[in-house]
Amino acid sequence: MSGKILTRDATLTVNDAEDGFLSSANDVAIVDVRDMHSITLYVNHATDDLGQPNGTPASLDLNTVGDTIDTVVEATEPGTAGENITVTFVADSDEDEGELAVAGTAVTFHFKDGVTTVSNFEDAVTALTGDDDIIGVATPGTGASTLDAAVKAELDLDPLAVNADTVLEAVTAGDDGNNITLTFVHSAGAPNAGSLTRVLTAFTFTYKGTVTTVQNFEDAVGALTGDDALIAVKTPGTGANVLADTDDEFGPSNFANGDSNDEFGPEPLAGGTDGEGEFDLVLETTIDGTNYAPLATLDETDFEEGSGLSVEIPLVNEYGMMKRVREVKITLTAIEDSSKFSMTAVGVEG
Repeated sequence: MSGKILTRDATLTVNDAEDGFLSSANDVAIVDVRDMHSITLYVNHATDDLGQPNGTPASLDLNTVGDTIDTVVEATEPGTAGENITVTFVADSDEDEGELAVAGTAVTFHFKDGVTTVSNFEDAVTALTGDDDIIGVATPGTGASTLDAAVKAELDLDPLAVNADTVLEAVTAGDDGNNITLTFVHSAGAPNAGSLTRVLTAFTFTYKGTVTTVQNFEDAVGALTGDDALIAVKTPGTGANVLADTDDEFGPSNFANGDSNDEFGPEPLAGGTDGEGEFDLVLETTIDGTNYAPLATLDETDFEEGSGLSVEIPLVNEYGMMKRVREVKITLTAIEDSSKFSMTAVGVEG
């Protein structure tokens, strides 16, 4: 193979008397390709991250979703794809240091309530390797802080009613349980055992005064299924107590003291950007030096990583015959960091 010297127009940056280089946005080079079967483009600076996105990694400040944990994590690769990563914390581990599991883009940290620390979590993230290495620690948190399990919201009926003394709790621990309410209403037309109904997070127990018992109410709670099963009996009351017409009416009364603490998720990372890539090239051909036709559009992903980065563009038709081409015009339409980049082009004889 032999190379043809580049000819240059006024906008081309020339770094050497013998070779023409593209190194700044809007640089243009003209390559004489008469009797050439292809043109090869060379990146003259082998960067380690060539072909990688140059955007912003998605991240998540865990202090916005947990009480104690204050670490900021981020995707190991920049780009919007990192927004598919989710983080979940669950207090179900028997290991003091906790356990970190990665399944696809789902990251779950299993911790021991009141024992596992923020540092344990960060160490587990740092230890990720291979395909599991999808997140990293962007900003360390307070390492010595211990992680706490979520607490269920509760409602004690004893201060609300004369005869009802059951203590209820939300089925699911966390802040959301504080949105649950309970109302007691008496009605002469109610079933003897009473009736428990739900609208969203609002429960109403309708009972027949002097007939319905505390046990009837607790049985109704225990019979909840599916989406209705938001509450449960934590501490049974005096089952034989009979509810009075008005003395046991109350509500709506909120469950309280539910706290998610450091259990949460899945919470997605956010704020990733893809950037505009390292560089963009447009190649055009001409047979008369005046009228140009499109040949190819390239970016950093078309070049292989390593030293001597190059890509060859054929100048032959589908039958292997050389096209009638006089020159190839190459325009560097965009460049992310010109300080670490330059390119040259050479026509290759058949």
